[in-house]
Amino acid sequence: MNVIIEGMLANVFITPAGKSKDGTKEWPERQKLQMMTKETLDNGESRMKLIDISAGDEISYKPSEGDHVALYCRLSAKGGIIYPYAMGYAEPALKAVNL
Repeated sequence: MNVIIEGMLANVFITPAGKSKDGTKEWPERQKLQMMTKETLDNGESRMKLIDISAGDEISYKPSEGDHVALYCRLSAKGGIIYPYAMGYAEPALKAVNL
């Protein structure tokens, strides 16, 4: 499933490369995004929510840190948890930098 997630891009960071405890799987460094979004509650009130989003290395999101952005995201689920993966900027594209 694909969705657009909109909010303030609060933080962009790189997670270190690693491997599984048994040493059978390895993974490279990964770009991660933290996005502050507004969630409307049943009573009409709203609260801010920080969402962690994985991203590939094709686009550098760092120039948009602190800006309001809209991201195309693919959703996947594992063990009842939904994981978003950023696939690029939605319109209007803000400060997209192709690597």
